[in-house]
Amino acid sequence: QLHAGLRWIFPDLRSILAGAISKSGPVAAKLGKPMPALIFEGANPFFGLRVNRLLSLVFGHLLNNSLDHGIELPSTRKLRRKSAQGKILVSSQMDENWVEIRWSDDGAGLDLQKLREKGRDHNLDSHDLHGQIQNMIFLPGFSTRSDSEVTEVSGRGVGLHAVLSDIRHVGGGVTA
Repeated sequence: QLHAGLRWIFPDLRSILAGAISKSGPVAAKLGKPMPALIFEGANPFFGLRVNRLLSLVFGHLLNNSLDHGIELPSTRKLRRKSAQGKILVSSQMDENWVEIRWSDDGAGLDLQKLREKGRDHNLDSHDLHGQIQNMIFLPGFSTRSDSEVTEVSGRGVGLHAVLSDIRHVGGGVTA
């Protein structure tokens, strides 16, 4: 007698993000940076096809943002006693009601002084020390780049606002 078993195979985050990762290789090369090492830790949440596609788009924006704004050039990293290749950590945890995915790179971090200055330029209250400064990066049209620094990769204030909008569209939230 044959007994058939069912085996459910769900894509892991690395598989979901494979398209975004492959598209970012040329971006890294254009910026003169090696493709960062991507480290995935934690739970393997299951998402439907719609959310998988959305995550691929979101992580494409995040990866390009890390490459262009966060992870320094190899020469700068060497001066800071870091490896030439940057690192990006994607960690996830979940329970029965939610999934939390954290994205972090080992770059220079947010330039809070520049964020305050840009906030003043946009008539925003940038003196709040409880997280509001960091979250300015998600405002539509907000960029710490000047018009002369805009590239095809970033600087138009679109990417992180798109991340926030897309994640909210499926009932989630984003914080810096």
